[in-house]
Amino acid sequence: MANALDREWTTYLAHKQDLLKRGRGRFVLIKGDRIVDFYDTQRDAVYAGYEHFGYVPFLAHRVVEDEPIHRIFHLTDVR
Repeated sequence: MANALDREWTTYLAHKQDLLKRGRGRFVLIKGDRIVDFYDTQRDAVYAGYEHFGYVPFLAHRVVEDEPIHRIFHLTDVR
């Protein structure tokens, strides 16, 4: 089953080098294949997404060189 943001993430990765040149450290708003704009805060990007598209999935993501790794542990893994 496809994730609701697969298309947006694919767009982000396909344009990442250009996005880094144009908006490193800022938040980019992406809907489908469309790169909407850059914003200084995640809050601004999310509000703009709601304004443009309503309450549907869209990507508001900080443009960074190296994506952070998040580790999620199940309680049975911790001893």
